[in-house]
Amino acid sequence: MSSDPAKAQRLITRLLLVRHGESVATVQRRLAGVRSCRGLSPLGVEQAERLAARLAAGNERPIDVVVTSPLTRAMET
Repeated sequence: MSSDPAKAQRLITRLLLVRHGESVATVQRRLAGVRSCRGLSPLGVEQAERLAARLAAGNERPIDVVVTSPLTRAMET
């Protein structure tokens, strides 16, 4: 292992987990899957916009890979 802190910092993998914003299904108190997901509620859209602003502000490390589910609520987030 290297004693160089800069080199050690480059070897660290950072995992950022983000849950989708509030969904229409949550508001309606329903379960939703691939065929029945109706996307984000107005609050969910606001939550996703706040996340986007946070990431765009440049205070987070760059993101190399994004993995998401195919559900509408996840894709909208």
